[in-house]
Parts: sequence; C-alpha cells; structure tokens
Amino acid sequence: RPLNAWMLFRSHNCKILAEDPDGKKRHQVNLNKILSQQWKALSSEERARWEALAEEKKLEHKTRYPNYKYRPLPRHGGGASASTSPLSQTSGMASLQVRNPPF
Repeated sequence: RPLNAWMLFRSHNCKILAEDPDGKKRHQVNLNKILSQQWKALSSEERARWEALAEEKKLEHKTRYPNYKYRPLPRHGGGASASTSPLSQTSGMASLQVRNPPF
C-alpha cells in the first residue's frame, strides 16, 4: 500500500529525530509524540506538499499495481490467547529444543 501524507512525513523526519542530542536512541513512542505535534503545527501549505506527495505515490502505486485491492486479514479474537498461540499448537517445549546442535 502507498504511504499516506502522515506516514511520508513521519518516515522522512524519523531518521532525523532518531538520535537524541546525547547520542542515545529515542523510543518510537517518544518519536511519535514529537512528530505528531510537528505534524499538527504544519502550515496548510506545508501539509499540502505532503498531501501532494502522498497522492503522487498513490498514483504511482496504482500504475504499478493496477489490480491491487487492499484486503486486510481478519483478526481472530482480541489478541494472542493460549488456544491460538503457536506454542499451544505444538507438543510443548520439546518442539522448541534444538534437535541437532550446530557444534
């Protein structure tokens, strides 16, 4: 799927903000808070440029994949439960053991 205006803005600016001035990596949650504030503060002209870029990407995607239709996979339940987790469908911990160690 082509990225929307917000996602294009975020991916462009995330690389710039990923490094903290102290040299530490920032957490995605903090980056999202900063970037969403910046997005909301954009002027209508700046936002229009991102919207135009998103529309350009959308048309490019439509040209490359003319028969594409977004079909999200349905979620089963509200999250991972014991009955649907991969471990519950195996024979327990024995299936997770390495059968032939690499050494």
